[in-house]
Amino acid sequence: MTAKPGPDFESYVTLRAASFGETGLRAMINTPITDNLYFRGNYATETTDG
Repeated sequence: MTAKPGPDFESYVTLRAASFGETGLRAMINTPITDNLYFRGNYATETTDG
């Protein structure tokens, strides 16, 4: 399920590190561009050594 862009600014960044070289990153930004136009973007990545 995806969230719709909204008029309030919000953002987060989450970093994760675990055993066996696992790492992860999640980020989101929601920001108004004009009074009636909003932007919401997300990014996520995960890696492991094996």
